[in-house]
Amino acid sequence: MKGYITDIDGQRHRIELDDGGVTVRLDGAAVDVSPAWLGHAGRDLLVVLNGRSYDIRIEEENEHLVLTHAGWRYHCQVLDERMADIKRRAGMADRPVGRAVVKSPMPGLVVKLLVESGATVQKGERLLILEAMKMENDVKAPCAGTVTQIRVNAGEAVDAGRELVVIEP
Repeated sequence: MKGYITDIDGQRHRIELDDGGVTVRLDGAAVDVSPAWLGHAGRDLLVVLNGRSYDIRIEEENEHLVLTHAGWRYHCQVLDERMADIKRRAGMADRPVGRAVVKSPMPGLVVKLLVESGATVQKGERLLILEAMKMENDVKAPCAGTVTQIRVNAGEAVDAGRELVVIEP
């Protein structure tokens, strides 16, 4: 078994895989996982986890991965256990992973900006309100830092994946 430490939006998990990737343990518990890559770009993954299927898009952003599922974006960092231990011992484990570009999880209308350029935000803090399918959705900060750029205006229609806000540690 090979072990990895993942940090998904601030929640740490330990994942163990056998050499073939067939046997998986999540935080010590065996889970039934069946992954399949979809499409030719290799960014879309179908995962059947304990009988439920999840369509996940994986994109690389700066020094971490962004996983998108059902319109929600999760910032993820994966380290092997040795690298995670080195970072923990060096006091680097809880540092921000770098500049974060917050993108629109879905097409919609920017209803209201809740922060200004230069503002200091905490992880999970609301950045703006995006209306999609007649529902208002909060777009939240994936990490703590300073808002260095706001790339949209209130009242502006945006497509999925449009860059909205840039946060730097």
